[in-house]
Amino acid sequence: MSRTVLALMAFGALLATANLRADVEKGDQEQDVLLGFGCTAYDEFRREGSSNDYLVQYGRGYFFTDNLSAGLRIGGQWIDDGFYPEWALNGGPYVKWNFFTHGDWVPYVGLQLHYWLQKSNYFRPFSTDTNQGIMYGPMLGIRYYLNEGTFLMAEYQYRWFCCDAGQIAEGSNAGLIGFGFTY
Repeated sequence: MSRTVLALMAFGALLATANLRADVEKGDQEQDVLLGFGCTAYDEFRREGSSNDYLVQYGRGYFFTDNLSAGLRIGGQWIDDGFYPEWALNGGPYVKWNFFTHGDWVPYVGLQLHYWLQKSNYFRPFSTDTNQGIMYGPMLGIRYYLNEGTFLMAEYQYRWFCCDAGQIAEGSNAGLIGFGFTY
């Protein structure tokens, strides 16, 4: 058998024998810390191209039902486009719909809407060296519960920008991994 088939069989066996440890309920709270990498595409006001982004985020949320959670996240980002170092801060609300909240694996989908502040070290003709605006977009992720209240997680985010930041960036992809707690 090929290695892929063996890996899929092992993964299926792991899922079939997993203990149902996560037990998220209405009224629970969650905290998470995420680290990740991303890529931002720039438009013609700056120059054509993209950057490598390094991200950190902290979030705290509340479960309004067994499946619906919402909260606030704050984050920082170092942007390396090969020419000028930049950093950005963001923060704002998110909402997530969590599937299978009484198992080890808890996938979710969500939306985020953040205030964005970016500091650049060069002059741009259509803005100052500090850009601000709104960052928004979908989130897709999964949490794996190690025990009843501790989890590892992976998340994908796509981000659009508007206002001053929208003149600079067309969009951004981010992949993050982290850990968190529900209580």
